[in-house]
Amino acid sequence: GPSMGACTSCREGQRLDNYSHCVPSAYMCSPHQYADQDGECHSCHKYCHRCSGPGKAHCLTCNQGHLLLNGSCVDGCPTGYYEEGSKQTCEPCHASCQSCVGKQSQQCLTCKAHLFREAKECVETCRHSHYGNAISRMCEKCDPSCGECSEGGEDGCLSCVPGLVYLRTEGRCLPSCPEGYYHDSAHHTCEPCHVSCKTCSGKLSQSCDSCYLGYELSKGRCESLCDPGQHPVIKGSGFACQECDSSCLECRGPGLSNCTVCPAQAILEAGGRCLLCCHPEEDVEDFATPQQDCCNCTKTRGQCILSTNLPFRNEEEEEARGNLTIFIVASVLLVLGLVAVFFLIKHSRSKGAQSDLPPRGYTKLGSAGGFGSSSKYGGYSSNASYSGYTSSAGGRFQEAELVDISERRSGNKEDDNDDDDDDD
Repeated sequence: GPSMGACTSCREGQRLDNYSHCVPSAYMCSPHQYADQDGECHSCHKYCHRCSGPGKAHCLTCNQGHLLLNGSCVDGCPTGYYEEGSKQTCEPCHASCQSCVGKQSQQCLTCKAHLFREAKECVETCRHSHYGNAISRMCEKCDPSCGECSEGGEDGCLSCVPGLVYLRTEGRCLPSCPEGYYHDSAHHTCEPCHVSCKTCSGKLSQSCDSCYLGYELSKGRCESLCDPGQHPVIKGSGFACQECDSSCLECRGPGLSNCTVCPAQAILEAGGRCLLCCHPEEDVEDFATPQQDCCNCTKTRGQCILSTNLPFRNEEEEEARGNLTIFIVASVLLVLGLVAVFFLIKHSRSKGAQSDLPPRGYTKLGSAGGFGSSSKYGGYSSNASYSGYTSSAGGRFQEAELVDISERRSGNKEDDNDDDDDDD
């Protein structure tokens, strides 16, 4: 239409506002200004060279000496960003870099906390024959004797260069195994001999090659010349026997670190001590009790993995004690059951014996002391009823009846004897 508010498009250098007016375009404003929705020019924030609004976060470009970071102009790029000079902006580093000089992974200056810097790149694991220094956060070279290592120095090896054997207990690589160790050719390591051996060809007690003074080699075993529970002590050119530590069943020297055989509830650790299994951590409630060395029996059985906790009896002993308790309770219940059965049988037999007795020839009298029923005595019958007598009279009647029965029985016996004589 003909009015100013009826524009649908504008001439060059102008733009259409929200009211269908043609107003000057933004670039028509000066470098430090921006155009509002009505086309009017307003000043930018003092840090902005060009902007899209009045705030300090509305910058499109920055004045000289400042860098653009997420719409704001800053004096310098923060950690994790680098300065892109051609654009006068701060750009993010590679994800592995803490600080950098470019966006590529090999342009790191420092690394994120869990990474190590190798050359200008950040890695989780250093290359072969190098280790990650936890202090400098740099990958550094291992000792020349090590194939791989966990730290610097000759005692930080994890494996060895060809020609050397690995002494695991000391983290060192040696030309040959020292005394008390044998060469495991499959793994190129030095493994400890059994504690009874001076030198050996394997880890078992029957793999000894030589023995300490006071022991003799017998079929690959080092047998003590002392009694069980004692150990030899060098005296002059010979030796004497002394008692082992109370923690050992057998030993090769004094103290608790020279055991060779342990009690049933203990396990022999590599250092020669007899230790109990550790409590599971969740079962440890008495924090005031001093902690001590023990064997982590959850990781392996029969071999001591050294740990520190409150010791307790091992699972086999606890199970044996539980089984013993069950056995005792079951035995007591069985005995009680047998006794009850015995008395029941005895009681039932006594009842049966009473019912099987032959008749005595008389019946139980009435409670009033008189006869109130009929009785039969060897073919005789009697029916009587009495009343008005006292209990003493009733007693006399009872005695008279018993005598009468006895006389009749004896008479019957005499008659039988007479019959026998007549037969003769």
